[in-house]
Amino acid sequence: MDCKYIFKIIIVGNSTVGKSSLLNRYIDNNFNDTYSTTIGVEFGVKYVTLNDNTPIKLQIWDTAGQESFRSITRSFYRASAGVILMYSIDNKNSFENLKTWLYDINLELNNRKLPIILVGNKTDLNHKREVTTEEAKDFAKEYDMLFKEISVKYDIDSTTVFNILAENINLKLENKEIKIENCNGIKVGQPLEIEYYSHKSCCIIN
Repeated sequence: MDCKYIFKIIIVGNSTVGKSSLLNRYIDNNFNDTYSTTIGVEFGVKYVTLNDNTPIKLQIWDTAGQESFRSITRSFYRASAGVILMYSIDNKNSFENLKTWLYDINLELNNRKLPIILVGNKTDLNHKREVTTEEAKDFAKEYDMLFKEISVKYDIDSTTVFNILAENINLKLENKEIKIENCNGIKVGQPLEIEYYSHKSCCIIN
């Protein structure tokens, strides 16, 4: 079995919003309630088949949310095909900082459009909600982003996030809104047996 394309996806957002938990849930179907700070980046791979039966390999990079690692995170934008931009619905500050993350993305890409899905995590804490679904939808619409609310803890729509983004990237390829030669985050695939691994960590420290 071959994969037609390799899509490189980056997960960004403040610390504690659940970026690493989302990666672990998607790659290993695992969730750990204990918070652990990401140092640099973590890396995972998943093979998926899109709705049109196109086989895709997703390379997913989970980045540190602390300000001290911001320069490292920025370097990954240029090599990405799509972005998962995360906040916690129970943390208004994580939502308000989204504009800073978008500024970094646009700065590194020189305003080149990149498919982005805005993800509100922790719907299991709806009783502590500080960000309404409506204001998040409005924000996503204003900045031309896809949008989904999820609960990584209870695995509610965790997989859907990656499916939606991968389908959107593939659609833009088909419509020639994205060209492989102009996007470092998309490569022509390789035979599956040549390369297979599930979840690796990669620490990068200045």
